[in-house]
Amino acid sequence: MLKRVFLSVCLSAICYYTYAQDNTSFILKDITLIDGSGAEPRSHVSLVVTDDTIAAILPAGTNYPVKGAEEVDGQGMTVMPLLVNAHAHVGLLKGTTVAAANYTPENVNHHLMQYLEYGVGTVLSLGTDQASAFIFQDASRIGMLPGASFYTAGYGFGAPKGVPPVAFGPSILRPYRICVASLH
Repeated sequence: MLKRVFLSVCLSAICYYTYAQDNTSFILKDITLIDGSGAEPRSHVSLVVTDDTIAAILPAGTNYPVKGAEEVDGQGMTVMPLLVNAHAHVGLLKGTTVAAANYTPENVNHHLMQYLEYGVGTVLSLGTDQASAFIFQDASRIGMLPGASFYTAGYGFGAPKGVPPVAFGPSILRPYRICVASLH
């Protein structure tokens, strides 16, 4: 019994030590921070980031609590939480053309990556999605779709000679039972 306890403690210590060695820390020095609370931006602060978590917000130039952390000069940069786009139409624009035919996995992925590059971390696509949107949404939820997190409101509707056109969703002039049947 004592051997098992000793073995468990040793194994735990080895795992903890290994995990601690893999931890990564870096310091963004002398940034402007918009923290998302509604408070005024804070100038000349430094963020201590450990394991993808903000561990400390310190006045720039202070001694940092993490030895050996990579220091990144952030002077002139602003850090803020990712934004949410709650009304998007993902995957329809390609170049300068908006068309239902542009709704491909490659184009949706391109849009989600571009959103993330612009600081938008979550996108809700409204009303012009196709059946594959539900696959994209599921892939996004389990981390298999890179870029901004993707959510869909589902199918929209189109209007003949209107906006959006019928190609983007069931026509508002089609009988109700046909529109509902197309959702399954």
